[in-house]
Amino acid sequence: MTYHSQLNWIMLVTVIGLAIFLYLRPEIEALQEYNVSIHPIETVENIRIIRNEKEINLKYLNNYWHLVKPILARADENKVNQMLEILSASSNKNFPLTEQTNLGLDQPIVELYIDDVYFGFGGLAPTTNLQYLITDNNIYLVSSRYAIRLPVNPLELISPNLLATDEIPVRFEINDLTVHQHNGVWDMVSPNPEKALSQDELKHWAHNWHAVNAATVVYHSRLDSSLMDKDKDKENKIKISLQSGQEIIFELRQNDIEMVLLRVDEGISYHLPIDIGKRLLAPGGIESDKMLSAN
Repeated sequence: MTYHSQLNWIMLVTVIGLAIFLYLRPEIEALQEYNVSIHPIETVENIRIIRNEKEINLKYLNNYWHLVKPILARADENKVNQMLEILSASSNKNFPLTEQTNLGLDQPIVELYIDDVYFGFGGLAPTTNLQYLITDNNIYLVSSRYAIRLPVNPLELISPNLLATDEIPVRFEINDLTVHQHNGVWDMVSPNPEKALSQDELKHWAHNWHAVNAATVVYHSRLDSSLMDKDKDKENKIKISLQSGQEIIFELRQNDIEMVLLRVDEGISYHLPIDIGKRLLAPGGIESDKMLSAN
């Protein structure tokens, strides 16, 4: 083999080797991942979100998440769990703490405190659309979904469930209809006595009060006095007695497209499509229109 042939082979092998290296290098680099946090999700008790100098505070109380600032309300557990996913996030880019200005971290878009752990969300990196995140004196690149999940309005975090998981109904009173449980057996006193329902049907109906999610919730900082008058519009009220002995009152309103259940003790209106709302009032298809006066 001539000198030139050997040189050509060496150059070819070099080019091939370089091409293989460049091809495999992104995969090698992708294998290197950095955990954003080591704080365990199951121990979290407090969450604080700061955006535009406004705060949203949540606290884990009695096995459930609650909004405590700027309003008091049960929190949507699913949305809280989504926010906490930042604790299990990882990144293939980790930078030492240096000049933050160009990364948007000197004035973060949104700040998050999970217990005593701080997360500051900055700008987006060019081309990748990953977001700069600062925590524990390190800078990471993470998906922008973690910041998107942090609400702007605290109302976004209110639970859409009419009842909390541990609020177990044992009696419903809706005008002339009474559905109650005794020794694990459901019974119904109805204005339509010929409409007998099975245990399964009554259990399913009672379960719907936990299963239904409101399409919209509205928080009332102050309730109108008419809503607190228990002697007014009794036909537009539902009283639910719980296993704990607590009683919950819902005020009822409706139009052609939705039904509104205002839970008086919470000051929250739950807006439901009219067909779903009527099913909550009418176990087994009892004529709910007769049980709710028009407004």
